Amino acid sequence: MFFKNIFYKIKRYILAIIGLAIGVASVISMGYLGAQAKFNLIKELERKGVDLVFVYPERAKFNLSHPEIIGEFKSLKKRDLYFIDNFLPYVYMAIPEKTFFSLVRIGDKVIDSVRISGTTKDFFKLFDYNIIAGNVSNFSKGAFIGYTIYKNFFQNKNPIGKYVEIKGKFIKIVGVLSEKGVDESGEDQDKIIVLPIELFNKKFDNLDYFNKIYVKPVKPSFNLIVKNNLNFLLSYLHKLFLYPQKQKDFVIKSMDFYLKKQLKMAGLLSLTTLIVSTISLLVGGIGVMAILIIMSIEETREIGIKRAFGATKFHIFFEFLIRALILGIIGAISGVIVGVIVAEVIKLNFHNNLSISLNFLLIGVISSIIISFIFGIFPAVKASKISPIEALSYE
Repeated sequence: MFFKNIFYKIKRYILAIIGLAIGVASVISMGYLGAQAKFNLIKELERKGVDLVFVYPERAKFNLSHPEIIGEFKSLKKRDLYFIDNFLPYVYMAIPEKTFFSLVRIGDKVIDSVRISGTTKDFFKLFDYNIIAGNVSNFSKGAFIGYTIYKNFFQNKNPIGKYVEIKGKFIKIVGVLSEKGVDESGEDQDKIIVLPIELFNKKFDNLDYFNKIYVKPVKPSFNLIVKNNLNFLLSYLHKLFLYPQKQKDFVIKSMDFYLKKQLKMAGLLSLTTLIVSTISLLVGGIGVMAILIIMSIEETREIGIKRAFGATKFHIFFEFLIRALILGIIGAISGVIVGVIVAEVIKLNFHNNLSISLNFLLIGVISSIIISFIFGIFPAVKASKISPIEALSYE
């Protein structure tokens, strides 16, 4: 009887079902999108190497006795790199980097905010850059340009032997890096020009310090040991043991620090999308309540007849509650179908085989049923309280 009622009056119930279906589909698709973003983030960080350790200069605190010392300490020098690379245990490689962002020009074409990086040829190996033109053996003779620079300036023409202008200096192009795309922070990894640190010093500055030193342990399991050894070694080299009051002039961070930070942000994003999706389910629940209230008014005489033939208040209450649950189940099934289709479309766009989490399917289905049940209580109570005498005389 319940199913017959819904089938014959499906036009009345359709909006409530659509509302629930949209809510369930949102939970599934948004949950999958959040999981997809988290998956891509982990893959990106793993590709960079979660065991990578970064050494930065610390920023100097303002000192009344030395007001000229502000900004970044010029503390990371060749001696630090030498001892890290040659004497620190469990280190696979250590490479320096000097960097700044600048406008780059070739002829009348200009690109702004390009990362100019002075480093060694191990930089390509460390960050998994492939070479699509030129040869790494020629790295000492000029610069390798990122794919964004190549695409905008040369449009598939051969750039080898051409010159790029940076801060009024002309640098010879000896190679092109393969496309890497945008990283997890939204930065274009192909908007880069990499040149030997010796050439960087000759063209831009000849200061004997680095902006960063990358340290890669021999195994990820040695990450913490390397960080502790680094801290001890640099503290010794920078005489922090002799002068305990001296401000620490270096910072050590690792990729797992960024991984935890980014995963926390991804988790918050997933939670936010889940909450927003749940709101749409609540709207569907309100639709269920509204349509059942309308149906209780329209079926007043029918309720009176049922009561006259012996139906109790509980029977009427139970009937309307069952209708709400059936609407919730139909909405959940419809939402699952739509949500899975949307998730498959997202999967095709991301080009991977990440499966749809059963958790989000269950959350969507259970939420739809529970919300329908809760919002169905009020109209069910309202219908059960209709007086049989008034109901039979209702026009």
